[in-house]
Amino acid sequence: MKKLLLLRHAHATGDHAMNDFDRPLSPAGVIKATTLGKLMKTKDYQPDFIYCSPALRTHQTLENLFKFLRPCTTQSPRSLYNAGRNDLRAILDQTPSSAKTVMIVAHNPGIHSLAAMLAQEEPSQHYADLMSGYAPATLSVLECNIQNWAHLMPGENALKDLMKPT
Repeated sequence: MKKLLLLRHAHATGDHAMNDFDRPLSPAGVIKATTLGKLMKTKDYQPDFIYCSPALRTHQTLENLFKFLRPCTTQSPRSLYNAGRNDLRAILDQTPSSAKTVMIVAHNPGIHSLAAMLAQEEPSQHYADLMSGYAPATLSVLECNIQNWAHLMPGENALKDLMKPT
């Protein structure tokens, strides 16, 4: 059994005069990322392998999580920046099978689309909330009945939690 944590970065500044790649978290984004880190620690959502988009706002989101979580192996391939769900899925295929809990910190619409594609359809509040959108700092927690990340299948993964810090 594997666990997949899919996180949209926290709220970034809206300064569109700035290069999108270099936009930092807003003050509210820092607070939400910190709140999420506390919640993840409380629920013991500790990744042992992380893929993080190389954009500034995703790295700042992760830095705020690491105030509460143990640092672990982290990779930031350029292909994660604004990646679509198929690109995100392809990155998971390359993940070592020794990684039990993997987290991806990335951008919408790709991260939301990946979560929606992988989650098992079910009549639950988590699933209904997932289908209604993916605000900044939203985290999906999926349990995947696989031994190897390349065997991850659409619609076959239990959505165990959906966290949207307030």
